[in-house]
Amino acid sequence: MVRTVVLCIDRDNDLGTKTGIKGPVVGEARCTRAAVKLLLADPSESDANAIFAAIKTKRSLKNSEVVVLTGDPALGIKSDRAIRKQLKSVVKRLKPKEAVVVSDGSSDEFILPVIQSIIPIASVQRVVVRQSEGMETGYYLLKSYWQEIVSQPERARVVLGIPAIILIILAVFGSAGISLVLATIGFYLLVKAFRIEGFFTTLWHEFAFTLHKGRVTFFLYVLSLIFLAIGAIIGYRKSAVFLSYDATVFLATFFYTATPLLFVSAFLFLTGKLLVRKIGFTIYLRIVTLVFGISLILYYTGEYLLTPSVGFANITYAIFVSFALLALVILFEQVRKSE
Repeated sequence: MVRTVVLCIDRDNDLGTKTGIKGPVVGEARCTRAAVKLLLADPSESDANAIFAAIKTKRSLKNSEVVVLTGDPALGIKSDRAIRKQLKSVVKRLKPKEAVVVSDGSSDEFILPVIQSIIPIASVQRVVVRQSEGMETGYYLLKSYWQEIVSQPERARVVLGIPAIILIILAVFGSAGISLVLATIGFYLLVKAFRIEGFFTTLWHEFAFTLHKGRVTFFLYVLSLIFLAIGAIIGYRKSAVFLSYDATVFLATFFYTATPLLFVSAFLFLTGKLLVRKIGFTIYLRIVTLVFGISLILYYTGEYLLTPSVGFANITYAIFVSFALLALVILFEQVRKSE
């Protein structure tokens, strides 16, 4: 009668992959042949050491038997189910009272709760080749973290997405791409700080929807992004020389140079939203008028700060035109409501 079964766990099924032997392998003679065959196939294989250790443990225990359980190269549910199935068949056949588990590393020991649910575990023996113990443990930790990152899209976008963007920028622009890299990181931190991820997610979904449907709105969004990028780049290049010693001149130059293109970008984007009926015509007029007024004021304010000799006339004109247009839009809304 078998009182104790000594279980050698090969969770990633190196035995089956390299020798073709299927688990469970029951009995000292069969396990010995399996270990020798595995060593001949791969002399560096640590699972063979674990099998020999299990055989040694079996010899030190009375009324015991040694068994090798194999899983699957695809670690996880598939592997653990295979081991569970084999263990149930062994328990049904040998009817042991307890188990001693022998493994060659931390990965195999993830299966312990599954074994414990079928048969009580009296002891766990870990056999790792001395030279590779730290390396193997580190390997499985890194592999576990990597699988966790890849399986969660939110973490993958941060851990993999941002470095990918940085590498692409550096590869395309070389040393000149360092500024773009810093801008990318700064933009990400800004989005996280003010928690505006939802806005950009909605924007991206809408952009993808228009692309899928093949609407003219897609081209308006593309043009909007192009004008936004051109405006920002031109504005920065014109004003970058003032950044280190005069912030006022830097901002004035940027707005004076970039504002017209930024307004065109906003106008195209709002027009696209109007065409897909995301906003009504009345709200569209109000927002476009407001954006135009702000752009006009910023443009002439930048002009005044750069050339004070022009005076306040243009700024006054910009404020007057902005309020006049806004008043006309409000009047138009009232007339439409009264009809």
